[in-house]
Amino acid sequence: MRYLIAIATVTALTGIASAQAQSRVTPILRAEIAYTNTGYKETFAPKGYEVGPGLTAGVLIDKVHEVSISTGYTKFEGKKNVEVGISDFLAESKQIPVLLNYRFNYSLDKAAKYTVFAGPTVGFIRETYTSTVNDLGGGGNPAQYGTDSASKWKLAFGGTVGVKADLGKGWDVSASAQLLKVESNTYVTHSGTDTFAFDGATRPSFALSVGYSW
Repeated sequence: MRYLIAIATVTALTGIASAQAQSRVTPILRAEIAYTNTGYKETFAPKGYEVGPGLTAGVLIDKVHEVSISTGYTKFEGKKNVEVGISDFLAESKQIPVLLNYRFNYSLDKAAKYTVFAGPTVGFIRETYTSTVNDLGGGGNPAQYGTDSASKWKLAFGGTVGVKADLGKGWDVSASAQLLKVESNTYVTHSGTDTFAFDGATRPSFALSVGYSW
C-alpha cells in the first residue's frame, strides 16, 4: 500500500509539471535548518529532536505550483544503561532524506509578499544505524561488547505546510512544518543474538529556510 501511494504521488506531480509546460517556470533553490525528531519510541532507538541542514531545488510554476526535490542530514544519538556497572548501550542514527515535494502556494495579499503553502511529500530516507555495547568494567560476557552498523533505504510519505515572506530581488524566507510516516525496519546488535524492530516512525520536522528564485 505504501509503495502504491508513492507511485501515485510521483505520477500526479509529473502530470502537473507536464500540464504547466507552457506556463511561467521559475527555478528555485532553498537552504534550511531543520529541527527534526526520529519519531521512534522503541527502547534501543535514538529519540528526541536534533538540528540538521537541508537543501531544496525545484521549480515554481505560475507562482502557484512548486515541484521540488529536497535532501538533508540529521544525526541522532541515544544512550541506555543495560546493566548498572557492567555495560551500557549507545545508539546512533544518521538520516539522509531524498524527498519529492509538491506545494500549492496561496498569496495572502495582492502583492504576493506573504504566502501560505501546503502539499504532499514522498520519498526515501537513508538511515545508518550504529549500536555499541560498552564494557563498564563490571564483568559480563566479552562477546557482547563492540559495535555493529547497518544502513537501509526506508519509504517515507506525508505532508508539509508553511508560510513564506518575499524579501524582494528573488529572495524569500519561510517557516514550515513537516510530518512523515517512515517505513518499519529491523536491526541486529553487535553480538548478533538480539534484534531491534523499529516500528514505522511518525517523523515531525520544523524548518527555517532562505530561498532564491531566478
